[in-house]
Amino acid sequence: MRPVAKGKLVATAQGIEVHRPKSDIKGLFKSRGYTYLVIGLCLVCLGVFAPSFYLQIFASEKGVEEGLTSYTVAIINAASTIGTPVFTFTQVSTDSKVG
Repeated sequence: MRPVAKGKLVATAQGIEVHRPKSDIKGLFKSRGYTYLVIGLCLVCLGVFAPSFYLQIFASEKGVEEGLTSYTVAIINAASTIGTPVFTFTQVSTDSKVG
């Protein structure tokens, strides 16, 4: 029989039943490494997304014109659109060099 969604198909007299393994959510948090991973990823998300919420306020406090502060997020997004392929290409080309 074929497995369906990580379960097993079992033929019975009434028809076909799907038996799925029970998930142990509490067991995941008993693992110290997994817990550190989850906490670290939450901190990374805060570090990536929180500055974009306060970017306009920060720019206005630093004396940037009021009309330009509304475009700060768009400017950052445009810069990352240009910078991401350049960084990725540079990283791939340096990794592919053999020693």
